[in-house]
Amino acid sequence: MKRIFLFVFLCAAIHLRADDFEKNCGIGILHLDFLKQTDLALCSSSDEKTVVKHITFSLAGEKKNKTATLTSENKENWLAPEFLQPEKLVLALRVMERKTNWWYVMVNNRTRECYWVHVSEGTWFRPWLEEIKAAATVTRLDRNQNPIRKSQGSNLILPWDQNFKDCFHPTACLGVWVEIETQETCADGTTKIKSGWFRWRDEEGLLITYTLAN
Repeated sequence: MKRIFLFVFLCAAIHLRADDFEKNCGIGILHLDFLKQTDLALCSSSDEKTVVKHITFSLAGEKKNKTATLTSENKENWLAPEFLQPEKLVLALRVMERKTNWWYVMVNNRTRECYWVHVSEGTWFRPWLEEIKAAATVTRLDRNQNPIRKSQGSNLILPWDQNFKDCFHPTACLGVWVEIETQETCADGTTKIKSGWFRWRDEEGLLITYTLAN
């Protein structure tokens, strides 16, 4: 009976930790496909009749040289999502919740302002694990508290010269762990790591920053 109780308790604790992360960071990232859609209607509820704002871009250039410009008003930076890089055709927003045909997205990571967006061919979603695995680079927020380990949860810590900034490319994700390798473009003298692991999140939020692949 005690073992059953302990098992139930641990499962409940894991569920609560997952809920805390999702409450703070959502379930993944919504991306805009600029070649299919350049206007994103923001609704105050999951109802197309409640549009209150638009995120609108204009496109320029040809084929691989296309760029975009934000044309909707952004006074006081109300739009400050996960990534806003129109020159690279990038708009990425945290998805806090999903309903049938709707995403509840965070348009400002600082104020945590959120709106509903209708699912369309011009938007696509990646869960957090896939988002981090697909990143171009990952950088730890606190290298002392989040060392590079030989494997997930291992006590064997891999060395990294503190004089060099993190310079890693993710190769795999497993739970709260991301496997990394040193990038070929890192500065001379950077420790070469073919396989190491550190945590990309905890129960409260992200433990890394990351960049998107081109």
